[in-house]
Amino acid sequence: MKLTRRPSLNGHLAGDVLPHRLAASWNFIRWTCTTCCLLLLLSSTAHAASDDITSSAATSGELSLSDEPSSAANAPLKLPEHPTRRAAEAKATTPTASRPNRDSHRTVPTRMVRTGKQMPIPGRPARRLPSLIELKEAEAARAAARREKMVRPQAESDDKESLDDAEAEEEEEAEEEDEEVECEEPPGLILRLPHSLACDAITGEYIYTGETFTLAKGGLSRRQNTNYRGNLDVVLTFDFEKLGLWQGARFFLYANNVHGRAMSEREVGDYQYFSNIDSSIGEDAGGNIFRPHYTAVGEYWYEQLLFDDLVRFKIGKQDSNADFAYTDLGGDFVHSTYSMPTMIPLPTWPSQALGVSTFFTLFDDLVFAAGVYDGTTTSGPQGARWGFDTLGDNGAMSMYQLEWTPQLGPNEELPTTIRVGAWHHSDRDAWTSFEAEPRTFVQNHGYWASFDQMIWKEEYGTESEQGLGVFGQVGWAPRDRNEAYQTILGGLIYRGLIDGRDDDLFGVGFATLRFSPLFRGFALADSGDDYATRETAVEVFYKIIFSSYFSLQPDLQYIANPGGLYKDALLAGVRFELVL
Repeated sequence: MKLTRRPSLNGHLAGDVLPHRLAASWNFIRWTCTTCCLLLLLSSTAHAASDDITSSAATSGELSLSDEPSSAANAPLKLPEHPTRRAAEAKATTPTASRPNRDSHRTVPTRMVRTGKQMPIPGRPARRLPSLIELKEAEAARAAARREKMVRPQAESDDKESLDDAEAEEEEEAEEEDEEVECEEPPGLILRLPHSLACDAITGEYIYTGETFTLAKGGLSRRQNTNYRGNLDVVLTFDFEKLGLWQGARFFLYANNVHGRAMSEREVGDYQYFSNIDSSIGEDAGGNIFRPHYTAVGEYWYEQLLFDDLVRFKIGKQDSNADFAYTDLGGDFVHSTYSMPTMIPLPTWPSQALGVSTFFTLFDDLVFAAGVYDGTTTSGPQGARWGFDTLGDNGAMSMYQLEWTPQLGPNEELPTTIRVGAWHHSDRDAWTSFEAEPRTFVQNHGYWASFDQMIWKEEYGTESEQGLGVFGQVGWAPRDRNEAYQTILGGLIYRGLIDGRDDDLFGVGFATLRFSPLFRGFALADSGDDYATRETAVEVFYKIIFSSYFSLQPDLQYIANPGGLYKDALLAGVRFELVL
């Protein structure tokens, strides 16, 4: 019996499972909404009382007030990103206490467009897509800034009559200005490409990623090899609210083209692919890859906010790794494991799948997420299909995650993200034991946990993003039916390590994957393949941000025991990204 690498699996939205899950989800939604309404009512009462006390104290001169809001209270915290956290909207006419309120730090600033500080992740454009809540908060912040700009000159006037006349006139002008929608052109190298239509009602992004790597030593190949691999992402987002249709909704469409040689399967032999754009979209019965070059519509999904933005759901063909089992700070690494844990058969690039995912905001810093996806294997290849032809044939991939985003450090300026989750795959025919007469399992499952933590800022109380962040992730799956049953990864990211290069990133990380001892023993007895206990990859990179649309990233990787069978490999290369 010849051993071949078991293809990873995507999830499936089974017809007989969906009604039961929808009924359970609806009961959970009703319970959650009832609880949240009571909490909001109590919170509103408490805030009203607090505002009355603060106003009274301010009138009597008991508080020290400043004309400008504290910079420390409003410092943007973008490392890591917390898309579900709501930004506090400052009132231009309300003075701010000189001692910052703790609640004012429990926000992360919005990002309307990707800039040099927020380059996209190749193949996973939805990972850093601004949330609908962030877009609404950004527009509200711009409107508040316009109002403050118009009101401030009035406060400096000593003539009360002139002040009243100017106030009426300026308020009228501010109302007219608010009715006008600001149209900002996202950054891009080719300005003739349509980046924004109808004032951001329809937005387009075009991202090209290219990389060249040399296998300097070791691996599957017996000689040095150099290859080039490229990926073009095309993203269209339709904001239905700005299109005048309905509120809190959008449609996301993503297509990509991959070209160039794939090195992992043919030359490196690593189980954890050294590049997150190296994957092909299928394997034949003999385990050989095919279609390393392809063009496909990878994602198309509809997203809707409900119940005062407390519930969000997505339906359509989507990348589950954009919402589950990822680390924020790991996205800038080239190695694929920092973007997703290898031992989880989740539907992700380049094999996205049809599914439904729902996100419940339990508290301001606590979100529960659940998703059910098509369970078709990647050998379909699912990523190059619309997804309906295999729906219901291969079980379902279910994922559940709890995300907690507290703030730590001085003045709560060090954001934290902690995620714990579980997955379950219900395909009855895909999982077999490692025995001479293998047993067939009716399901597969596993768990993961991850954290992102900014541990130090160069300048506290400012808008500077420079500093050091760390991240880590662990994953586990049963060793009796999975070749790889455990992953451990971690690393650090420093922004602005070199003076004068405030946006550049320096990263160091490691990722270890453990092979099942049952699988190793079976392979040795069956084919004589003596697998190592683990495969470990270490990566060092420096990402140079030249502008908002161009970055260059030299990268060095050392892979111990590639695939558990081959000599230690050393790879050196460079990646560039262009926002067209």
